[in-house]
Amino acid sequence: MTKLTKQEAAVLALDENSNGGKDYLPSCLEELTGKEFVFQIRVMPFNFTPNHHTFTVSTITEENTMANLRIKLSFSGHKD
Repeated sequence: MTKLTKQEAAVLALDENSNGGKDYLPSCLEELTGKEFVFQIRVMPFNFTPNHHTFTVSTITEENTMANLRIKLSFSGHKD
């Protein structure tokens, strides 16, 4: 989360609680609204068990990389 918002999740949680919580969206998350991100997700047996449903985001792609990816896909004839 730090790479997207430049803040730790614990700080965001404290900020949410101190501002009423329910309908409050921290401005650093609001800034992400409307942007596109590509996540490379690695799911391992450890990450996905009956008691443990989490995953690891190992790569976050910048917005300008998305545009380059679309261009490459359109030249290769690949459909999104």
